[in-house]
Amino acid sequence: SPTYQSIEDYKQDRKLCMQIVKDSLHPGSSNLFDFSGDIEIKDVNSWSMDATVASSLADLNNGNVLIAGDAAHAFPPSGGFGMNTGIGDAFNLAHKIAHAKQTGEDLINFRQHAIDYSTERAYAAGLTKDFALYNY
Repeated sequence: SPTYQSIEDYKQDRKLCMQIVKDSLHPGSSNLFDFSGDIEIKDVNSWSMDATVASSLADLNNGNVLIAGDAAHAFPPSGGFGMNTGIGDAFNLAHKIAHAKQTGEDLINFRQHAIDYSTERAYAAGLTKDFALYNY
């Protein structure tokens, strides 16, 4: 099994951190370019992968507040899940707003569209969150 490394191992070894940065920029060819003068490691910190979805995408009790995209959900930075889910949010919300405008619905009736939006997109974001975590 691999040797366990803590964040302290990296904080103590800036040379190792620099090598990781160089290897990630040009895998297998870190000798081609000398980035030592261009890159300065100011701090070393840990990062843990997580994903979250807001408990509600609509707050109709404190004003008519709807959230979408990164304000509504966050996923691991691989796979394009956040962007695609955000586009789905925008499409769903735009469709509901356009429908309300075309049919002349008043704000009272639009509340149901906002509730539907929150329910539909929270469900989609929850499924996407689970898949993104599995994929990561």
